[in-house]
Amino acid sequence: GNNFVKTMINLAKTNSEISVVNDQFGSPTYTCDLAKLIVKIIKTNKYGIYHVTNDGFCSWYEFALEIFKYLNINVNIKAIKSKEYITKAIRPKNSRLSKTYLVEQGLNELDSWKKALRTFIQIIDNEDIS
Repeated sequence: GNNFVKTMINLAKTNSEISVVNDQFGSPTYTCDLAKLIVKIIKTNKYGIYHVTNDGFCSWYEFALEIFKYLNINVNIKAIKSKEYITKAIRPKNSRLSKTYLVEQGLNELDSWKKALRTFIQIIDNEDIS
């Protein structure tokens, strides 16, 4: 389905400039990485509530920059404030999650979000992105 990466790629096909918020932060997470770690946790006796994300964090703007940098797509990305981006959905400024319990249990094994992004792009590279 659609996600931020595919949306940015599709927008770059028809726009020379894309506005992306620079004041909302999170940890982009590749679902395949998440699924593999969930299976690993299920196979242990380490029960509890875990927050799982790929390592690191960024703003949506920084995420978009990394997408286009990796794909070598030349598009002007304009950093904007959340209040400038009109949407019905209210997004949190900080959606980073604490992975303290995950780390304490020795289960924090996910790659950086940048490496996960590259893996995801390599997989969708042969697909029809639209």
